[in-house]
Amino acid sequence: LEVVIRRAIPRSEWQLEHDEVKSTKKLGEGAFGEVHKGILRLRRCNRKIDVALKLAKLDAMTKEQVADFMKEARLMRDFEHPNVVRLYGVAATQEPLMLVMELASDGALNSYLEKHACSVQTKLTMILQAAWGVEYLHERPILHRDLASRNCLYGDGKVKISDFGLSREGRTYVMKKRCRLPIRWLAPETLRHLQYSTKTDA
Repeated sequence: LEVVIRRAIPRSEWQLEHDEVKSTKKLGEGAFGEVHKGILRLRRCNRKIDVALKLAKLDAMTKEQVADFMKEARLMRDFEHPNVVRLYGVAATQEPLMLVMELASDGALNSYLEKHACSVQTKLTMILQAAWGVEYLHERPILHRDLASRNCLYGDGKVKISDFGLSREGRTYVMKKRCRLPIRWLAPETLRHLQYSTKTDA
């Protein structure tokens, strides 16, 4: 049986090729990946924009972790809110796998707070912006499951919720088994019964 494709199958906007993305600076590193500053060439208008790149270390990841990486991309691809970090796309046709995201000029919120003396009013504004982002996620509905200043970005006076590696669709979620968790940030019901909900996010 011979099959001939006469018309190219169009790619979704969020499906990127590696030659559309260029890394310019390494910003940080974790157990399973690196974060870089980079440049994305937009297909439609051939314009270039600054972006953040999350690179997956496939040799250090299990199949489950790779699946979670791609699940994070699928969750993020439709996000459109000023207080939630935007995903421009995923480059997955070769290694390294890359999530291409909006770049926040001041980086992680916890680092920004450590380096800058912010007024009470500024901090209240940050809290309000984070709450707007959480409200947007819960309306979809999506549980973040790891909300903390280290998982928020800051730039141009705006807080943006990021890092959706532990996020799950739905209003409730129960972990099947115990694993390493950020205890300082967990609700009592999560510690005792491994239960998550929109309330535990707050």
